[in-house]
Amino acid sequence: MAAPAASLLFLYACAERDASDVENRPNAVDNRDETPVETDVAARLQERYGDKFKRVVVGDLDRDETPDYVACLEIEEPDLWGVKFLAVDAETGETLAETPTLDGSLADAAIETVRLEGKPNELLYYDSGDYFIGSSVGEIFAYFVDFAEDRVYRAHLFVRPDAAPSLHISDNADETIVAAFLERSRARFPELVLVEEDYEFPL
Repeated sequence: MAAPAASLLFLYACAERDASDVENRPNAVDNRDETPVETDVAARLQERYGDKFKRVVVGDLDRDETPDYVACLEIEEPDLWGVKFLAVDAETGETLAETPTLDGSLADAAIETVRLEGKPNELLYYDSGDYFIGSSVGEIFAYFVDFAEDRVYRAHLFVRPDAAPSLHISDNADETIVAAFLERSRARFPELVLVEEDYEFPL
C-alpha cells in the first residue's frame, strides 16, 4: 500500500454523490452537469491513462474562479496500489500537479470539491467509504487535497474489536482541516476518539 505523504508532486516549471453511480462509467464527471468541455476532458484522460482513469472532478481549486479539472486514478501495480489525483489542463489534458499514490480505492469512494471556512479556494475531498470496512474491523482513508497550497491532509479512521473507533490526522492539518475531518468522521462514528499515533493493520 502507498505510504502517506503530506505534499503534492508539482510538475509546473513555474507556475455525496454515490460512487456506485460512476463505477461503471470510467469517464464520468462528478459534481456538475456534464458540459462539452468536461466530456472532452474526460475523453482525453481516458485515452491518456486507460483503465487507471476512473473519473474527473470539477471545482475552483486554484483561486482564479475558472473550472479546474482533477483526474482520479486507480493505481494497481505489483508493488504499489492506491489512488492518485492529478490537476490537469482542460485544453491539452497535460498534468499540472499530482499527488503521490495514496492509500485508498475508488471502488466505493466519495469524491467532491468543498470550500471550508477560511480557505480561499476549494479543496478536493476523498473518502474511501465502505471498501475497507468489515463487520467489526476495518479502516477508512480520507484526504483533503489543496492544490493551491501544494498540500495533502490525511485522516485514517480505524476500527478494532478491542477499542473505540480511532481517528488519526496528519500533523500538517490546521484547526479548520481537523474540524472538517472530525465532523465527517463523527457523523458515522459518534463515539470515535482522536489519537496521536496511527495504526496499521497486519497483512
